Amino acid sequence: MEAPVSASQGVMRSLPMKMESLLSGPEHGLRAEEKKKLRILQGELQELIDNYLLEPSEVEFPASTASTWMGCVRDLSYDIDDFIYELAHVAGGGARFNVVQKPPRFKISRRFPEKPMRRQWIAIEISGFRTRVKEAIRRHNDYLGRNCKWRPSSSGQPPPSPPSGVAAIHLVGVDSSIKQLCGWLANDGQPEHKVACIVGPGGVGKTTLAKQVYRMLRVGGQFQCLAFVRTSRKPDMKGLLTSILSQVRPQQLTDDACDLHNLVLSIRAHLQDKTYLIVIEDLWALSTWDLVNRSLPKGNCCSRISTTSEVEVIAQTCCAKKEDNSTYMPFKKQDDSKYIIKKEPLSEDESRVLFLSRAFGKQAERPQHLKEVSNEILK
Repeated sequence: MEAPVSASQGVMRSLPMKMESLLSGPEHGLRAEEKKKLRILQGELQELIDNYLLEPSEVEFPASTASTWMGCVRDLSYDIDDFIYELAHVAGGGARFNVVQKPPRFKISRRFPEKPMRRQWIAIEISGFRTRVKEAIRRHNDYLGRNCKWRPSSSGQPPPSPPSGVAAIHLVGVDSSIKQLCGWLANDGQPEHKVACIVGPGGVGKTTLAKQVYRMLRVGGQFQCLAFVRTSRKPDMKGLLTSILSQVRPQQLTDDACDLHNLVLSIRAHLQDKTYLIVIEDLWALSTWDLVNRSLPKGNCCSRISTTSEVEVIAQTCCAKKEDNSTYMPFKKQDDSKYIIKKEPLSEDESRVLFLSRAFGKQAERPQHLKEVSNEILK
């Protein structure tokens, strides 16, 4: 289901999904290098959405600054949306490419370049959008971030992270895990390097838990550098490291020509002697962890790493206390479970609470004529 268009946020929330459809479509006509650049832009947009996007009406002070900032982000969302439309419309023959079926908000004035200029045009557009995304994040950190005063919620407590503009979803069955993870990863004055991992089968809420903890810990200036990245079964290692570097060093654009070795060195150099929190989601291979781990310094400056995985041996490897160059031995008995949370599926009662809260808001508000139907669904 496509994310709704918001009057204040524009089409920003729908962009990562539209870009995914464009990248995976059979008639996109994109070169490998162009797809890599679009993937990086997609990741940076997702970071902006997950960690910075807000609803101006929720900001009590500085309200005018929040509205101005959100207006720039909204304009950016429409510009990127037009760019995706132009790419897909020309490459896919217009009406045959479903992802971009949309009535235009206004007539697009610029013409799609002829083939000889197409590569240069795409590169310039993507570079410009990346610059604007980074600038939006920098302005948020400078002018909003710690200075924001949120309007009280119904409970009288301020939100733990920037509001999303979408009705809040009540988290079920994760309260104790959130408290535990926050206790492990918080900058509590303990200088040692810590790695915590959430492990469990797909669909049990590992990502939800990791995101919530990250949002809670990123406020208050606990850490000088922050990053939240996602991997996959076949990860793009250059894109992964580039995403980390662009998040921990948002004020400086990453050179697209930078190779893996230089990316590792750049990340290490920037994070040296800094407090940082890095979240790596959905680890599938030890080789991915080894490369990311080499890029993150292990000094005594309150460095924190959180990972999620479906593979228990990867969780054990991440949390094993070892020197940078030593090898984890899965057959060797050792206690590496101190900072591991094993996420299990929700119980029947928790599943009921989650379903009813998502479907009806509150169980007490469930319409009488739908009680029997909802009970059948839960069975």
